[in-house]
Parts: sequence; structure tokens; C-alpha cells
Amino acid sequence: MEPEFTHQHLEKGYQLTRAIVNPLRYRMLQFILQNANVDVESIYTALNIDESTCSQHLRILREEGLITPERKGKQVIYSVSADKISNILIAVNSFFDKW
Repeated sequence: MEPEFTHQHLEKGYQLTRAIVNPLRYRMLQFILQNANVDVESIYTALNIDESTCSQHLRILREEGLITPERKGKQVIYSVSADKISNILIAVNSFFDKW
């Protein structure tokens, strides 16, 4: 039996896809994943972007649950939400297996 998709499911899928397919956010996710726990300054320095642009994109990734912030003193350290990314990859693979 195929699952029913509601408007909410489709909207959430759209928002999640929108967060991932943006080239800069994708690069940010890759950088955070490759460097485990990383602070904001490391992200915008490594990707050669300004701090405000970095913060805007990090906010979108946080809102979608793709990254997890952890405050350490004045710094915010980011890590990739492994469970969320794993679930996305499983869903995508499942989709293409049925295609």
C-alpha cells in the first residue's frame, strides 16, 4: 500500500529540497560534514563568503533540521544532523529504486 501524501508532506518536502539544492547551502553541508564540529567563522572563511550570508544560510539549514547548533561560550558550533541526512538519503534511494 502506497503512503498518502498530504499538502503538509509536500510542503515539508519542498522546503527540505529547497534547503539542500541551493549550491552554497550544499557546500556548507559538505564542509560541516567533512569537518565534524565547526564554528561559523571557519565556515565563512573556508567558503570565502561574508558572515551575514553565512548566517542566513545556516538559519535555513537549522530550520530544516539539517544541522545542529551547540553553543560553547560565545561560539556556536555546528554539526550535521546525521539521522536527518540518513533519512533523506534512504527516502531518495527508495524513490529511485521504485522509479
